[in-house]
Amino acid sequence: PELLRSVFHDAATIDKGAGPMGRDDYVDDVMRRHSLVRVASHQITNVLVQFVSETRAFVESWGIAVERRDEADGVISDWIFRVRYGDTADLRDGTWRITDRMLVTDLIMAVPVAAGLDDPDPTRFAGQRSAEDSIEKRRASLGL
Repeated sequence: PELLRSVFHDAATIDKGAGPMGRDDYVDDVMRRHSLVRVASHQITNVLVQFVSETRAFVESWGIAVERRDEADGVISDWIFRVRYGDTADLRDGTWRITDRMLVTDLIMAVPVAAGLDDPDPTRFAGQRSAEDSIEKRRASLGL
């Protein structure tokens, strides 16, 4: 949560369409929603930065997220989100952070995972959402 929180200035607001919320409420909301997600992959693409001044910029970026979830009916689904961020970023005390974010959802879809595809495969490294992830272990072994 602290890494996500660090992207925003303390008094930042985030609006997903139901009205603005503060940074800490947004981070809490993300953490609560992600407690239902087994594994996730998020990519940020098509980043456009337009400088308003030397200390302010408007940043539009597109995102794609895939989140594996256990549904209430026992089905495993991959939820796919296509979103756009409209961020106002400000330079304060030498650091660029987001002051105001608008999150626009362009698409949400859920795709059932075919039987057997979610089963562990001993011939592959399985991604994990913790320090036990194989890449995180490799990073730690190098002192990073």
